[in-house]
Amino acid sequence: PGLLRRQAPRFRTPYALLGLVGFGAMLFCLLGDLELVARMGSLCALWAMSMVVLGDAIRMRSRGENEAEGFRLPMAPLFPALALVVCLFLVPTMGIRPIVACGVWLLGGLVFYLGYVKEKYVEGQEGVVVFKKKREEREAEYRVLVPLGPGERQTELIKLAVALADQEGGEVLPLRVVTIPAQLALREGARMAEGVESVFSWSLSAEDTGQVLLTPTTRVARSVSQGILDTATEEKCDLLVLSWEGHSGTKGGVLGSVLDPVVQSAPCDVLLVKDGAVSEPDSILLPTRGGTHAAMAARLAVKLARWRGAKVTVLYVSREGAPAEEREDAMELIERTVEGLEADDLIVPKVITAPGVVGAILKEATKHSLMILGASEEGLFGRVLFGTIPERIARKSESPVMIAKQHAPLPQFWVKRLWNAVYRAFPTLEAEERSTVYQQIRESARADIDFFVMITLSATIATLGLLLNSAAVIIGGMLVAPLMSPIIGIAMAIALGNARLLRDGVESTIKGIFLAVLVALLLARILPIGNTTEEILARTTPNLLDLVIALASGAAGAYAVSRKDVSAALPGVAIAAALVPPLGVVGIGLAGGQLAVAGGGLLLFGTNLVGITLAGTVSLLLLGFRPVGEARERESRIRRWLVVSIVLLLVVSLPLGLLSGRAIQASQEEEVVSRVLVVELAEIEGVSLVHFEVQRQAETLGVTVTAYVSEEVQEGLAEDLAAALGRELDREVRLRLISIPVSETTVP
Repeated sequence: PGLLRRQAPRFRTPYALLGLVGFGAMLFCLLGDLELVARMGSLCALWAMSMVVLGDAIRMRSRGENEAEGFRLPMAPLFPALALVVCLFLVPTMGIRPIVACGVWLLGGLVFYLGYVKEKYVEGQEGVVVFKKKREEREAEYRVLVPLGPGERQTELIKLAVALADQEGGEVLPLRVVTIPAQLALREGARMAEGVESVFSWSLSAEDTGQVLLTPTTRVARSVSQGILDTATEEKCDLLVLSWEGHSGTKGGVLGSVLDPVVQSAPCDVLLVKDGAVSEPDSILLPTRGGTHAAMAARLAVKLARWRGAKVTVLYVSREGAPAEEREDAMELIERTVEGLEADDLIVPKVITAPGVVGAILKEATKHSLMILGASEEGLFGRVLFGTIPERIARKSESPVMIAKQHAPLPQFWVKRLWNAVYRAFPTLEAEERSTVYQQIRESARADIDFFVMITLSATIATLGLLLNSAAVIIGGMLVAPLMSPIIGIAMAIALGNARLLRDGVESTIKGIFLAVLVALLLARILPIGNTTEEILARTTPNLLDLVIALASGAAGAYAVSRKDVSAALPGVAIAAALVPPLGVVGIGLAGGQLAVAGGGLLLFGTNLVGITLAGTVSLLLLGFRPVGEARERESRIRRWLVVSIVLLLVVSLPLGLLSGRAIQASQEEEVVSRVLVVELAEIEGVSLVHFEVQRQAETLGVTVTAYVSEEVQEGLAEDLAAALGRELDREVRLRLISIPVSETTVP
């Protein structure tokens, strides 16, 4: 509200807003729990600080070439990352109740922001970081954003945007972004932006846009790409028209340091125009293989055809040797692509046969004045922005080319953004490095004589360690176990969609499992050690923490294998993974007829196997491993195998969650028993608690208490303790009290 935005003229202080905040804080302190309010305030401060340093760390880590230069701290982003760790470390110290209350408070604030503040914030940006002329009263139904750089061929792009918006009663927003360093506030760029906006608007004043609204906009931002994305979001644009020079200009980039993040995170449809040169087309080529992007490309092609009275040739390229039925399928696919456009007089379907798709499309493009491509259906793990074939065609074509990409549904859009954010945080291996790593993993995934010898020795050492209850010996068995190699091979096979490598890895893993269990079973039958040691029991009741350890071990193993700089960490990964000891427990349990012990060991091994495979696959994908050859077929394999891995992970998680729940309940019960016994026995003179044991039964809880007594125990003490425990635990308690008489002598 305007009243709260009023500022004192001298220091520009919003006294009304500060007074309202102070009054609200005073009410909280007077009417609520003062300690709770103080802790909530501390949590809010920690949250705000965490968001600030997190944003700073991400900005330092992913700083692009198009970002304005400024002073850069040494060892960045070490200090923001350390500050974030400290803030997160302090959060649990505030207690559960303040955390829940603060979460509800922040959720309410988020709802208020989305419902009211966000719209007002966008309005408040005008004249501060956004500069544009006043709009006409009528609301545009279709809004096209056209970012323009200095010296760019803006007339051709404006004409294109007007042609696309005219038939929708739309609006065109030419955008110029002014970048300033991160060390300066965005307000500091206002004076510069005002001058740029005046010149920018004047340069566009001669453009003939007919009935289409033209709203030149100048924005102050940290980077060009961020300015484009912010404007597209705030203005609720329907289409983003981008000019591309035809090359990336940056190492490892696809389109360039400005366009890559824009295309990845655009909140609307995208149309990429190569070289920015858009002629007035009289013949448009539209190659298609179906999909949502092809349908969008068809809509845009028909709009341009109606603008210039051109024809649209919808082309399908069939490979040589394809069956005759493919031609009929191709015609049906073309009909689905242009379905609902009501432009039969403009569309010319065409099906050709050629040995290569790219070459055939490029040859056909020479007969037309413009080619519009729909982006390929990119997978979650694809590094390309528009698909392999469209990008290759656009780079090689000498004719004007456009590529259309439809905005993904919200769930898919945010999953893709999250994946890209994590992907950028990982180092990407070069092609030569990936080839070397693949050769190493493929060779180590095969079961040869060395593999069987090391599995036998590892299982022997681990089983003896379990029987002798020696953790050091068990660790020795972990270190020499070769079972991690074929499991990483399985992860590599899933990442590459390589069925042959998957078969080799699975075969080696199964052989290693059976051999390790067999060795453990024979040793347990031969040796005269019959008791179940603590080391064995520790591996019979896995929980969700073991699953987390397996996931971390798989990620660390795949990363260490792929990166030579951290290969020294592999022994530690082998210890953390602990693959062979659970198999030893399975063999020992089978040898003694203890199926519960064998089942617990098998569950732990299954947890490790599934967790390491899934986490290893994700790590390899983040490091840049991708399917080659028939990419679409292998991409579908990746999806299927990942789905299978995730399903197995969920299946394993069910018993782990059940066991974890039981362990947590048992721990809580023992904590309550300890607290009650200490409090109750402290009030009785001459009695001190030694220890207690808890036995869980179907309906009752058995507690055996051992205590030192220096005086005669009063009658009914056991009943009183059982009653006190029953009240706290809300269940029937059967208590057994063992009193040990003691005498005390003090010597001067």
